[in-house]
Parts: sequence; structure tokens; C-alpha cells
Amino acid sequence: MSKSHRNSLPPSGEDTIGPYFPVAFSPTQTANLRTPYPGTLLHAKGQPIILTGAVFDTDGNLVPRFLAEFHHPDPAGRSAVQRLRSKGDDPHLGLSTRHYADQGHYHLETVMPGASPDRAPHVTLTLYCDGIQRIVTQIFFPDQPGNADDPLLQSLPVDLQGRLIAQRDGEAGDCLIFRRDIVMRGKSETPFFDDLES
Repeated sequence: MSKSHRNSLPPSGEDTIGPYFPVAFSPTQTANLRTPYPGTLLHAKGQPIILTGAVFDTDGNLVPRFLAEFHHPDPAGRSAVQRLRSKGDDPHLGLSTRHYADQGHYHLETVMPGASPDRAPHVTLTLYCDGIQRIVTQIFFPDQPGNADDPLLQSLPVDLQGRLIAQRDGEAGDCLIFRRDIVMRGKSETPFFDDLES
């Protein structure tokens, strides 16, 4: 190929934040790690779950608009970071996803996270909304033996640990439903943490 036919455009700069998923948000959109590619019939392996909840402000009112970002270990307990480095063994399980909510509720469709040698199954939830840059918490699941030894969960007083544990809220077919409400500030505030790698 002659030099005159080569692409002469310079490379674009690298992004410093992300991921950008999806490209655009709609108020009715749910976050989905189990089927991260809309229109496909392929699903991630593992027990399908839905994690949902409401987000409340200091006065107990629903937060009208927020962006929720999720990531969690795969069913084998490998973190999103470990899976990104190793490419994982399930190409149909998304690494992370975001959900724009304008009715005060978040909704994640995924598969049950697994335990790792030093962590109980959990989902990392990051919230962005007016007035805050970001807040980060983790949501655990009931009746998991690893909860008793998880270093993050056990770093909290016993009376605060329950604020991070989701509750079973029924089933939809073979999908288990869990609920964990988030309180951003006040007497029943959800515990939040500095940046978490999980």
C-alpha cells in the first residue's frame, strides 16, 4: 500500500474515566449484567437474580434522579478487575453497568456473585446525583456463610451490618429477587466507603 493511501489521522487521546455503558440512558432502562448485549438470547451462567431498592435523602424522600453503577464478582468469586485482566470464562457476564433512575429506585439484573477466599458475595453500588460527586457502598446477601468473616462487613458495628444486607423479596420464574434500600444521610444512613476494588 502506498504511503498516500494510509490513514494519516492522529490517534485520539485516551479516556481517563469510564466505563461508558450504555451509550445513552433512558428513565425506564434497567441495569443488566446477565444479558449485557440487548437483543441477544445468551445469558450469563449462574443463579439469576434481581437486586432492587429505593434511594432516600436526608428527609426520607425518594431521591428524584441519580445514576447507579454496579459491579460484582462472578459466580467463581473473581472480581471485575480480576476478570478484566484474565478475560474471565463467561463472556456473557458483564463487568459493570450503569442505570439512570428518575423515580427514586434502582434495578439490577445479574447472577448471584460468588465468594472469594477473603470476601463474601456482594455487589458494589456507586451513586452519582446532584449535590454529591459519588458515594460507594456494598450490598451483601442473606444467609451467606462468608458474611461472618467478610472484612468490610465486619468492620462495622453489628447494628450497622444489617443496613448492607439485602432481603429476599420473592421470585420471578427462576430469578431470585432481593431488595436493599439506600439512605444517603441521617439516622438510618447506609454505610458508605472510600473507593472499593471488588
